[in-house]
Amino acid sequence: MSDSKWYNFLYYWSFKRTEIGSGLTLPFLIGIDFLENKKLPQSTLQLLNEIDNNDLKKLFSIHYCVNIGEYILQLNEQQDIQSLAYYKKYNSLYIGDSILKKKNGIFEISQFFDKKYMKYILNLEFSKDSGNWRIFNDDEIQMIKNCG
Repeated sequence: MSDSKWYNFLYYWSFKRTEIGSGLTLPFLIGIDFLENKKLPQSTLQLLNEIDNNDLKKLFSIHYCVNIGEYILQLNEQQDIQSLAYYKKYNSLYIGDSILKKKNGIFEISQFFDKKYMKYILNLEFSKDSGNWRIFNDDEIQMIKNCG
């Protein structure tokens, strides 16, 4: 997973860029993979399984971000484990949203995300801006390409 372009970008987004971000949506991360491989996923399950079973022993959390009105995936550091105590834990994935906590496993969570996001993903609308989903703009594409 350390070679995953989406992981490298999430790491950059979370810890390296000038204005630190708190996380990225699953469509954005899938879009990064699409830019690299030109192949769309059948579902979000593959990404969620890769996140939950990562070999780097990194901690990831999913929660609802009120700023953009969407669920985001956040990369957490080991010292964040205390703040994740109220999240539902799988392997490396912590779920902080009350709706998602009621889901019975990663498969049900992926079905929820497929229902919510797959129409945008299939239209190559990976980024949300001013309340609307859209394709990546040139700045986003360049930032993704420049990141490891």
